[in-house]
Amino acid sequence: MNEPVDHGVRVLSLFSGSLASQVATELVARLPQVEEVCLLHFRGPLFEELDHFRETLKLDWANMKYRTQSLKREVRQLVSTPTGEPFSIARTCFSCRSLLLTRGVRYMERIGAQFLVTGEVAGEHGLSVDDLALIAARLGASGRIFRPLSAKLLPPLDPDVQGVIGSETSFAWTAEDADALESLANEMGIYTASGAPCRTRCKLMRPGFGERLTNLFREEGFTLNGLKLLDFDLYYKLPPDVKIVLAISEEEKRALQNLFFPNDLRVYLASCQGPMALVRTAWEEKSGNEVARIIEVAARIAATHGDVGQRASIVAKYRFENEDETSQLTVQPFETPAEIARHCIGVQC
Repeated sequence: MNEPVDHGVRVLSLFSGSLASQVATELVARLPQVEEVCLLHFRGPLFEELDHFRETLKLDWANMKYRTQSLKREVRQLVSTPTGEPFSIARTCFSCRSLLLTRGVRYMERIGAQFLVTGEVAGEHGLSVDDLALIAARLGASGRIFRPLSAKLLPPLDPDVQGVIGSETSFAWTAEDADALESLANEMGIYTASGAPCRTRCKLMRPGFGERLTNLFREEGFTLNGLKLLDFDLYYKLPPDVKIVLAISEEEKRALQNLFFPNDLRVYLASCQGPMALVRTAWEEKSGNEVARIIEVAARIAATHGDVGQRASIVAKYRFENEDETSQLTVQPFETPAEIARHCIGVQC
């Protein structure tokens, strides 16, 4: 049952914390007929929390009702790649925006909000004006999804919504108008707690991340643990099914430490500060020679990314997580990180 609106107009904002979503939210919050703005924030394994998001929320948006929803179960739906086709950021963004707005419209109706506002911009990540209009039309909500930054490029809103927003809150910006967005944000005094505008929070915007994810989805037994491994910059795949993930900094090592399965292999350098590697594969299906080759390649990759100077050979240690015994072998680093690509599938960023 919808919750009644006692005074004025209630609006729902899809609030990621990005600069665009903050500007869009503030634009409607300043409208004289708007009594209440509710914030809906989505979290999930493909969305990283923006720097100082919680501080920004508490300092600048504390007077607004705030709700989060999880998209953990919809990860595959967000990245729908037809069999045999490469990853497409435009196709993925279309699927993602469709899902977010489906959830948003449902929640808008639940709380009795008159319309929904988002910071979407035409042309961003390959989504055209027609794409944005199509998503809204498919939801039967064309007249109640207000995208102020590109509103003048999109189909008209319902008359009652247009009567609330007027014309001064609508712009005709595209993805090329980032400077105009920042200028307006500065005029409105919108900053994060760190004093700088928020960046995008979608991991798919990282070079190569989408290709890694598509590759992961093609495997059987996909897990969220496997998805978290994609966050590491040094991520290699030795065909057909061996993952070699390296942590360099202490922060990365602490994060990787929490992702080891009992039958994963740990590889590290014996005599110098260097990376820690997690190696994962179906070990029980490998012959002794195959296991030895996997360990050697992983050790050489670790040595290549370690601070080993000009040494011709490096001692690496390794052990399986479910075993107490540690072994070691001597390996030569690859001449350059690029040489690793001769052995691995091209899924390393």
